[in-house]
Amino acid sequence: MKIIKKAWLPLIGILLFAYIISRIDLVQTFKILRKINIPIFLISVVIYILYFIVRVVKWDYLMKQEGIYYKFKDSLTMYFVGLYLGLTTPGRIGDFSKILYMRNDGYSTKKAFITVFLDRISDIFFLFLSGYLAMFVFYKYFMKEIYWISIFITLTIIIILIFFINKERSKRFIELVFNFLIPKNYKEKFKFSFSEFFEDIESINKKVLFNTFLITIVSWVLVFICYYFVTISIGIEIPFLYLVACISISTIVTLLPISISGIGTRDAVLIMLFSFIGINKEMAVSFSIIVLFYIILIAFIGLFCWFKKPLRVGKNTQEEP
Repeated sequence: MKIIKKAWLPLIGILLFAYIISRIDLVQTFKILRKINIPIFLISVVIYILYFIVRVVKWDYLMKQEGIYYKFKDSLTMYFVGLYLGLTTPGRIGDFSKILYMRNDGYSTKKAFITVFLDRISDIFFLFLSGYLAMFVFYKYFMKEIYWISIFITLTIIIILIFFINKERSKRFIELVFNFLIPKNYKEKFKFSFSEFFEDIESINKKVLFNTFLITIVSWVLVFICYYFVTISIGIEIPFLYLVACISISTIVTLLPISISGIGTRDAVLIMLFSFIGINKEMAVSFSIIVLFYIILIAFIGLFCWFKKPLRVGKNTQEEP
């Protein structure tokens, strides 16, 4: 029953998108998309692909810190396959496909996992940080929410600091996070325990964490610049920092498992946030459609990489040494 319920959740986003489409002027939306400035749009596409290349640079850097060495083109291929599987399959299989690639090549599961974990957690941390800061751009509309979220974040930081003063308590806290993030079936499949994970966490150099977060910032700055070029290409006049706030908040909302690739949820959030500065629904949906185009583009690149380097799953998968 749980699986069935989860399978139905993405329909919420589809139904929401259908409702939005029924409430906008489709003729006007198509006119906006037809008048797109192609040269500026192509610049945004190049920046978007560059954003993913920087993400691969970050993952490749993390792999090297764990003694996992690949040619950059192979890291690129595996990463895009993970993106493709993440967009087309449920259960976070995209990230874990990269672990399978490394296992197949004889690398340790715990070392493979730590690279994927740090890669994802750095993105999530930055996203929630920028999302929280973005709320101050809309303080007129979210004053109460900012107040309560600030209290929650402050209390959370205090609790975390109290836990981390004592090694045993910090270990129990990290274990709770580990069990929440990693589905039980993946832990059983990869024969990967928390104790192995914690050993690797303890051994990570602070400089590595700093560099990882620095690369994460660079990658997200590229995303924001890319989307700014998109707004220019379809004639949306919007301040850059305001757009950064809109993208941060809408991206956080799309993490909810109630849509497919953010369809519906992203549109709804952008319509609301854009409306605060007088941008109409048709412009917001046009922008969201282009964002969806980027996602589809990445999926096709990932599919091409899949054919180039298919993932072996099953009896032929090597056991880790």
